[in-house]
Amino acid sequence: MAVKTVTGFLDVKVHYYVRVDFAGFIRAVDMLGGVEITVPRNMYYVDPVQNLHIDIKAGRQLMDGETALDFIRYRGYASGDIGRIQTQQAFARAFIRKFYELDILWRLPSLAQAILPYVETNMDASAIVALAMQARYVREEGIVMELLPGSSRDVTEGGRLTSYWVAEPVRTSQLVDLLIRGIDHDANGRVRVEVLGRSGSEQDVARMVTHLRRLGYTVVRTGMAGRQTQQNAQLITYSTDRLTVVRMTRAVSQVAGQLRVITGRPPAEPIDFTIVVGTEVRRGE
Repeated sequence: MAVKTVTGFLDVKVHYYVRVDFAGFIRAVDMLGGVEITVPRNMYYVDPVQNLHIDIKAGRQLMDGETALDFIRYRGYASGDIGRIQTQQAFARAFIRKFYELDILWRLPSLAQAILPYVETNMDASAIVALAMQARYVREEGIVMELLPGSSRDVTEGGRLTSYWVAEPVRTSQLVDLLIRGIDHDANGRVRVEVLGRSGSEQDVARMVTHLRRLGYTVVRTGMAGRQTQQNAQLITYSTDRLTVVRMTRAVSQVAGQLRVITGRPPAEPIDFTIVVGTEVRRGE
């Protein structure tokens, strides 16, 4: 259900999941010799229902697995579960940092095998080892954790008050685009584009404009191109930034298919790209 929910809500295919139980979490932390982290405040929390008794003092400390589990399960935050999520993210960063400090990434396949009895997953052992080997080449700064942009909301259901985190749709979509699809709406918004069409290509121009605006690009105007013999779509670039050109080329080709890229003389008006829609625009996508 969690996989289906994430897939449907974020429109991102989830191929694998791993669910780690408490014993597996404790085992993983202890295998690293503990994780050092700064506790921002005294943490005292008692929940008889879960037989949970947490008492952690503020300050820098090396946590073993048992203490680390208490640390991430603590719930006494004014912001509720959001505070707990932020604490868990902070611990995850410290946990990852310990891997790099110990320089034991080369041991990931064997560590993954050791932790396997404590997890539930839809991956087989060979897939786990293969992913662990790939993880050795992931840089620490390349691992990103975010909280979906939104706000808290309390809802009464059946006489019971329930607290929700309600994601803001537009900003959530932009965050997913950035983290999963590599689409930077902020950067794209600074790129100015004009889209031109040939006779009878009004629908093609509209599709291109919709696509570019979906990616965050600023379409400054549309119009008709002059008489040309070139049948393929054209991208005329006035930008000298290679990454911007690569991104725009990829974006235009997603709709226009075969594309001719031309370097043009910068116009008087500040425009970064001119797109001329050709007759071979793919339809129905």
